[in-house]
Formats: sequence, structure tokens, C-alpha cells
Amino acid sequence: MRRAVILVLLILVTAGMAEAHRMFVGQSVSLEIFAIYDDGEPARKADVMVYRFNATTQNYDLYQEGVTDSQGIYSMTLPGKGTGDWRYKISQHGHAEEGFLSVSTERRLPVEAGIMALALIPAALVARRVKKR
Repeated sequence: MRRAVILVLLILVTAGMAEAHRMFVGQSVSLEIFAIYDDGEPARKADVMVYRFNATTQNYDLYQEGVTDSQGIYSMTLPGKGTGDWRYKISQHGHAEEGFLSVSTERRLPVEAGIMALALIPAALVARRVKKR
């Protein structure tokens, strides 16, 4: 009887271990930049320069350059997890625009969520006062 109990406990303990496995999750960030003129015409074959922020030098270093396609689109996949601060510049025929992008793996609440939460505090206090009366 004692051997049966030990055997059952051993089976239960090892059964859970046999089914355990790890899952790994990765991420890849694709960047698609599109450029159009104010009349709606795509900026075909516009020069694109993508810069990555270098924390050591505190400057943006040129990472990649290319040209937009026939629809004014330039696509690329950022290296690794894509994290970091990025700057891109598109120029053609004397026109130029630039943008910035920051990619982080930290979980953050959007600023709007924090503002909404703060906005609810006075409403909660008013509701509490009404309830006391």
C-alpha cells in the first residue's frame, strides 16, 4: 500500500514536469515612411536617410539611406528589437521633412490614461460627498 502511494505521488510530480516548457517571444519593428506633396502627388524617388541615436556620442548616426518607391514609400526593418531613438529625413527638389521615432520595450501607460485617471479623482470625491448626505 505504501509503495502504491509513493508511486502515485511520483507519477503526479513528474507528470507536471514533463509538460512544462518555455516560450520565447521576440519582436521585429518595421518602419514604413511615406511622403506626399500637398497636392497629393507621391514623392517618387525622394532621398531617405535614417539615423539612430548613439548614446555614447549623444548624436544621431546615419544608419541607412535609400529612396522612396513609385508610391512615395520607403520601408525597412529596424535591427534587433528595433529599440532606440530614430530620426528620418526625406528630401527632394529642395523640399525636406523629418520625423522622430522612439521604440522601447518598457510597458508604459499612455499619457492620456494618466490624465483620464486624474480627471476621475474630483468626480469620485463629489460622488463620495453626495453619498454621505
